[in-house]
Amino acid sequence: MAEERLITITTDFGTADGYVGAVKGSILSIHPKAKLVDLSNEIPSYDIIVGAFHLGCAFAFYPKGTIHLAVVDPGVGSERRPILVQTRGHYFVGPDNGLFTLATLRDPVVGIYELKNPKYFRSEVSSTFHGRDLFGPVAAHLARGVDPALFGPRLPSLKTRPEFKVKRIRNGWEGGILFFDKFGNAFSNLHKSQIGNPSRYEVYWRRNRLPLYRTYSDMPPGKPGALFGSSGFLEIALRENSFENRCRARRSDLIRLLVAS
Repeated sequence: MAEERLITITTDFGTADGYVGAVKGSILSIHPKAKLVDLSNEIPSYDIIVGAFHLGCAFAFYPKGTIHLAVVDPGVGSERRPILVQTRGHYFVGPDNGLFTLATLRDPVVGIYELKNPKYFRSEVSSTFHGRDLFGPVAAHLARGVDPALFGPRLPSLKTRPEFKVKRIRNGWEGGILFFDKFGNAFSNLHKSQIGNPSRYEVYWRRNRLPLYRTYSDMPPGKPGALFGSSGFLEIALRENSFENRCRARRSDLIRLLVAS
């Protein structure tokens, strides 16, 4: 039933202020029985790539029909479009700024709608808080069973972020570091589903060849290594230390997977 749809919330709002609470209030005032789940409200400020990554890795663990409200929106109030994306199994509500890149690579898009019908917004929409006044209410009405087509006209496409694309090269693959987690581990855009058997490859970061391990605990202390983590993406780590800080790694550093000689 439509009333059983979950709504997940992903934002860069943090938890110190009342922003997330206001978004939840706007949802519950429309749909008091809504089931709300915080996916993450600690996305780094304005970091669309990290938001897209965590949303794209986590959404599939929720039941089909789940509505994913995501707001990492440095362009709020600008010309960027507010959208609703319907995929085969899920719904995504938020800004059209690339935040849904990874999710829509993994779950084929059925329809994209520009949110233009004020009937489903708050009566007054702030130019700086669309999460509360526009996206939250749309998610609530969608959870109550409103047809996606009623929110606005269909769009032919949505914006995607090029950082998630990898390059096929003559003897392997080339990608880069997307971000670092709180432990200082580097997450790349190279996914094991793209490359086939990982054991065929050697990992190169900058000009350094890195051993490929199965787990963090297999790595010797003090030396960086690579592994395919729980997300399926290639990670570079320094056991019980920060690879980012100790090795002075940077986002967009090149990583290559080359067929072992």
